[in-house]
Amino acid sequence: ATHLYGGPQMIDRFVHEVARVLRPDGFFLWCDICYHDGSKRSIDYLTASGELLIQDKIDITSNVLHSLDITSKSHEEVIKRIIPSEQQEAYRVWAGLPGTIMYENMREGRMDYWRAVFQDSIYTNDKDDDDNDDMKSNSSESQINPASSSSCRDIDEFAIELGSVCKKCMVLTEEKDNDLVECHAKHHQKCHKPPVSTTNISDPRYLWCGAKCGKLINKRQQSQLSLKKNKNKE
Repeated sequence: ATHLYGGPQMIDRFVHEVARVLRPDGFFLWCDICYHDGSKRSIDYLTASGELLIQDKIDITSNVLHSLDITSKSHEEVIKRIIPSEQQEAYRVWAGLPGTIMYENMREGRMDYWRAVFQDSIYTNDKDDDDNDDMKSNSSESQINPASSSSCRDIDEFAIELGSVCKKCMVLTEEKDNDLVECHAKHHQKCHKPPVSTTNISDPRYLWCGAKCGKLINKRQQSQLSLKKNKNKE
């Protein structure tokens, strides 16, 4: 309920924490009321710091109003049955029942209801670079090994869907000193760049982190240090 966080500064703090804990390839799914503030809606504050990027968004106000119309009778009955009479009006507003200020603000366009999908901006920018590198790499490999495309077609589609195959070569089988290792995706030791040492992954004290995740973690740490330094200067 970001509309209750108390303005842009508190939303910035919320966004910073979301970006901090979001896994590198993760998505933040958000749905909430958006108040109008001049030419802006409160959804715009979620991207103001640049830490999150919107991958998809849609205004679902009409859907929400339709849902409230359908459920209003049952909600009204529940409120009358279990809520003390002096508190019922507050609960009617909270439930967005027809005739309340919440419902009328949405109906008359003073307030919207949005759902959106966000992703960490650092990961998104790096992913574009990595995708370009993968395209170049795959192009050169297909020229060297023309059978690679046919081998991909023979892989169990269910295994691919589960993410059980190597992201690079799309093969499920393992060999000595070429096991499948996993961070946010699976790679054979030799498919990963740089290659993963068998000694390291055999050590239970060693927590392996993929090159992409390691780079993103370092960037996030540097970004946090930079923010702290700027705050100290202020």
